[in-house]
Amino acid sequence: MARVNWKENKVLSIETRKGLYILAQMIVEPYLVFYNIFSTNQDWNDVDLENTPILFHTAVAREFINFSNISIIKNLTGVKRVDLNLKRIKTESSYRTIKVWEGSEQEMEFLIMGKSGMLIEKNPYDPVPFGEEKVLKLEIDSNDDTLINDSQLERILFSPGLNERLFLCYKFKKNVDPLKDFIFDRDIPLDYEIYVKLYADKMTEEEYKKISYNNTIKD
Repeated sequence: MARVNWKENKVLSIETRKGLYILAQMIVEPYLVFYNIFSTNQDWNDVDLENTPILFHTAVAREFINFSNISIIKNLTGVKRVDLNLKRIKTESSYRTIKVWEGSEQEMEFLIMGKSGMLIEKNPYDPVPFGEEKVLKLEIDSNDDTLINDSQLERILFSPGLNERLFLCYKFKKNVDPLKDFIFDRDIPLDYEIYVKLYADKMTEEEYKKISYNNTIKD
């Protein structure tokens, strides 16, 4: 498998679940911007990223780049300085156990890190030392759905959880984040079942085969 080097403004087509792709752009390492555009045939010829809405941006682990099915889209020009939503949620580092779908056949219990959190401002293009980010709110009210929905977790994300989250964004036709819903003790829809199983390490081999993708990078 070829190794993809990080280069700002490089445009990528990344498989979410098998056969469904999303466009992403490398900005300041390790941040990727995901655009709200999906394809089943990777025909991106008429796409203008300057006029394509952003789904979200996030830091990603090298593992996500190495183990996702990625094509480098050389005929698309990345946006030089993407207009980013700078509101980020910084959570606690302690672990706790949560249970979803209690009393049903799908009931699962697993560990997560964090409960609620503070709202900070963080700009990948203008980095500041860790812990010196501008604090916008010391503690986010778990009932403030507008603020929570408009802010992103400040986490480094991995495969296959991030791939599945992107698929769920396609399915729900909006930016969704199951991990954020866990942290703020929100109701968890059954559509998140695969994500929960991936997060809790409870996927069977047969279930994984149904959604898995080839680990390749194509130039």
